[in-house]
Amino acid sequence: MGHWLKLCGIVIFIIGFILTATYDRPNCSGLACPLAFPVLELSEYHVKNGNNVDAYVLAFEGNCSDKAYEVISDNGHVRFHREGLVYVADRMEHFGIFYVSGCRGNLTVYVVNTYFSSLIPPNVTYDGNGGYLVFLSDYFAPFQEFYLKVSGLVMFNVSDTLTISQGEDFGTIETTYINGTLRVGDTLHRNYLRGILVKNGTRIRGMVIYNDPKGYMESKNCTEHYREMVKACRARGSPEYQLPAGVGLMVLALGLFWLGMKL
Repeated sequence: MGHWLKLCGIVIFIIGFILTATYDRPNCSGLACPLAFPVLELSEYHVKNGNNVDAYVLAFEGNCSDKAYEVISDNGHVRFHREGLVYVADRMEHFGIFYVSGCRGNLTVYVVNTYFSSLIPPNVTYDGNGGYLVFLSDYFAPFQEFYLKVSGLVMFNVSDTLTISQGEDFGTIETTYINGTLRVGDTLHRNYLRGILVKNGTRIRGMVIYNDPKGYMESKNCTEHYREMVKACRARGSPEYQLPAGVGLMVLALGLFWLGMKL
């Protein structure tokens, strides 16, 4: 009996050892999506009062009661006056820290952001009664390639530029321009474009422009399918139960071998 227990222990130990030695789990923690930053974004977001915004603040909304506030920008004090529920800046200036003395809690800020680009921002204000960002002059952005998404009272025209102008109905325009081909929805336009032109008076809710559309699409696709990528990475290695199973068999084998020695 002891002989068979020792023999069984040896066989089980070998199986456990093989399972442990061949265990291989890929390092999926290093998977990361490439980052893509727009060269221009007009948007709104929530921020804690006194936090960094690093953007041109056109207006803000929050738990405030005064008719007007002065906020310190990178270029001196800027006065924000009340229009409905929103406080609109008298002039467009860049802010690092955005702190409104007298307001409590978080703020909603309406901003223009150029991130790490050297692009000159458009001349824009905020219509507190209508809730739109309004272009105060024509704005031209020269790009050989781009991805653009804009929503608001907008329409577009294609000539030597993609021209965004004031429309009657609210809508969203999403376009990609690569290698001389402009895609707007399912429609293709084969034109040489000098860039994007937004006409004076155009009223928008938000706009974002990337000058590297391929990089943006790669980043977007990776982010949207990140979970599937991690799952596929993990599936390439050994099953998770293989290591504990191998160790468990080796412990069991040692127990059987010790019992066989005693009998």
